[in-house]
Amino acid sequence: MILVFLFVLVSIAYTKAFFPSRLSRTWRGYFNVRNMRQSMREESNTPKEYVLFHLSFFLLISLVLYSALKSWSIAPFGISGILLYSIFLVGVMIIYAVKSIGIYFVMFLANGEFSLHEYLYSTFLGNRFLSFLLLPLSIVLVYSPISWVPYLLTSAAGVVVLSYLYRIIKALINAFLSGVGAFYIFFYICTLEFLPILIAIKLLMPNANN
Repeated sequence: MILVFLFVLVSIAYTKAFFPSRLSRTWRGYFNVRNMRQSMREESNTPKEYVLFHLSFFLLISLVLYSALKSWSIAPFGISGILLYSIFLVGVMIIYAVKSIGIYFVMFLANGEFSLHEYLYSTFLGNRFLSFLLLPLSIVLVYSPISWVPYLLTSAAGVVVLSYLYRIIKALINAFLSGVGAFYIFFYICTLEFLPILIAIKLLMPNANN
């Protein structure tokens, strides 16, 4: 776990020292659509610093999920330890890879952009923003007394859910303003947003007593 925290801290320190504008753009773009669109125009290719933050998010959210199952003494399929954490990490990365491919596939089928590029950028922008919030929560979660764990897990879950809802609501508003039909919005939300979550819950719940 210390290696996870060290990687995230080094990534932040490296970006702060050499590319400080990346940090400010993340914060401003998350709360301001106009700043986000300006960053999209100026960043035709994904800067390598953002890749570090994306990986930081994957590492931290996987650690939170692992800590939750560990505190509840849940071992899906009898798997635990570093293997379980690695499965979470790979699983989260696959979900976002499928989501990205799905968005481009929808644009290909519909022969249109329909603000989906902006939605994809907003998704990973939200993940970069979350990595800053999850870092202190994860550190306290891992090294705090056991009695604190339920409250910390609730806080981490609250931060993730609020950020997720904020992103979805913002995307819905932008889609409606862009003239995207309600059916296509509903279809996308159900298939590429809610379905992966339901599948993950389904996989974990039958093994809760293992």
